Amino acid sequence: MRVNRNQTAIFLLLIFGLSLGSLLTPQRVFSPRENRYLTQRPELSLQGLLSGKFMSDYEQSVTDQFPGRDAWVLLKMDLERLLHKQESKGIYFGKDDYLLERYQMDKKWLSQNANYINSFAERTGLPTALLLAPTAIAIYPEKLPAGAPSDDQLAAWQLVQSGLSDAVNIVGVWPLLLAHKNESIYFRTDHHWTMRGAYYAYAALMQQQAKTPVPLSDLQSTIVSNNFFGTHYAKASLRHLQPDQIEVLQPQPAPVVTVHYPADNVTRDSLFDNAYLEQVDQYAYFLGGNHGLVQIHTAADNGRSLLVVKDSYAHAFIPFLTAHYEYIHVLDLRYFSLSPSQYAAEQGCDEALFLFSMTQFSSSANLHKLSR
Repeated sequence: MRVNRNQTAIFLLLIFGLSLGSLLTPQRVFSPRENRYLTQRPELSLQGLLSGKFMSDYEQSVTDQFPGRDAWVLLKMDLERLLHKQESKGIYFGKDDYLLERYQMDKKWLSQNANYINSFAERTGLPTALLLAPTAIAIYPEKLPAGAPSDDQLAAWQLVQSGLSDAVNIVGVWPLLLAHKNESIYFRTDHHWTMRGAYYAYAALMQQQAKTPVPLSDLQSTIVSNNFFGTHYAKASLRHLQPDQIEVLQPQPAPVVTVHYPADNVTRDSLFDNAYLEQVDQYAYFLGGNHGLVQIHTAADNGRSLLVVKDSYAHAFIPFLTAHYEYIHVLDLRYFSLSPSQYAAEQGCDEALFLFSMTQFSSSANLHKLSR
């Protein structure tokens, strides 16, 4: 078969031009479209060449730094939509513009994480609660494409419940969330619940502990953003979707708080950081994003101290707790390397709350650090 030399030459010139463009174009550090940091061109070294790491990293950097990458990503997704593709990178394209992440149950981690919390509660003697937040796919299964597989989160929750000791009280949030599913309790484009969804989980916690939650009617609703695109949007890259709103619920006037971030030696007077509303990761508006340790002092004036061990689902939840505890110590075990039980003892914590999404609790979640 004869090769068309002109076509071959054009193809080689195109490849050479794109490669040259990749080398000459300044490298991007972060992709707002994909909401992730991009791989940088690696430094050439003999060790890297011999191990194969240099070529692996270089190939990934070429992919990430490809000229016009964002446009190509959007074009790819548009073509997939035309072909009626219903999923991308574990994200289902649901009805009513919901992007729903597939849940995969891992019985080993569910049981292991329950045991870590059992051990913590028995060792510290603290009244301990575990709140597992279902993700949107569990509350809105009717929005899934036909035949889309996802494991049963309620069955996973029940598995955890069966493995908890009497020292740990698991919080049942499902009934209240399901009762209010017609409200905006989850973001459509992000993996978190909204502050309204967090409120109903908070109300379930208070009711289960025989405490009175702050009535929703006492909280003022304020929309602080009309252009939030979350992590699922970054993965799926569907350009036709409308952005989410970010709603804040809080009493007026706003509660007096002091929020200290020891790692940064920064102290603020709000649980909300407006600066993040101008950035891609707008969910970091709640609690200022992820930190290993956050220490909150409130005006509750009751001497009560709560330890919260959590993932980012807690960020929209914690503001409601300020009405009930004078001191709230927030640990994120991804970034906190000290002994949680020793910290709780040193700070005189009276209670402990573990708050994780079902997805996070079905993985390592760094809860092995509770053994320290």
